[in-house]
Amino acid sequence: MKQLITILFIVLSVKAFSYERPTDTTLHIGLQAGICNSKLRNFDPYYADYNARWGYSVNLFTEYQPSREYAFRGGLCFTNKGFTSKSTFQNSLNEQFDTTMFVSLNYISIPISATYNFGKRFNPYIGVGVNFGILLNARHYAKLPEFYKNSQVEPFDIKANEKYKNFEFSVHALAGIEYKLKPNTAIFAEAKLDYGLSKIFEGTNIIVGNKIKNNCLHINLGLKIGIPIKLIVPEPSY
Repeated sequence: MKQLITILFIVLSVKAFSYERPTDTTLHIGLQAGICNSKLRNFDPYYADYNARWGYSVNLFTEYQPSREYAFRGGLCFTNKGFTSKSTFQNSLNEQFDTTMFVSLNYISIPISATYNFGKRFNPYIGVGVNFGILLNARHYAKLPEFYKNSQVEPFDIKANEKYKNFEFSVHALAGIEYKLKPNTAIFAEAKLDYGLSKIFEGTNIIVGNKIKNNCLHINLGLKIGIPIKLIVPEPSY
């Protein structure tokens, strides 16, 4: 009992002779989503014709801001990437025709970024970071007609995970504009360019290529809510 009374006395004494000092340190929780445009690089157009494809991404993140100028962000992101290419299909009589094949690649990834802030309530910012991704599934499909030259055409929609690497690594640069609705609540718009450093295809086929990598431009809108961190320090004596 005496120990409990002593502890309570110490706590109350510290509280009575201390004060809360607000800091710029804030922990944010946020959500951003938007569209992305992915495009392959390092392929020979003589052997393959790969074109950019639009997809989408959703990112749940936390952001630690130790000061007004600097912030560090990490999260969990779902991204739909891919590309398109010209492919040859045929009807039931083996009559061939060319059309566009779509490739959809779904990744779950962990993006990590460091950012620098230029403003306060209206805050332009820039940043750099890395991204670690795992391939969830790969899909090849085409929007084919039911008939070609009066002969039936079979639908084309297949899983193709075996054709792609399971792991993806990239670096990124980003820039955005943030507007504080309240001291600890902000909306923002952001553009981010992922520069892929890992190969995306399995194998070394000359047509597919062994050096093909993926770039992806993200355009996102987001909301983040902050939890300010305050320090309790002893009351200065004069």
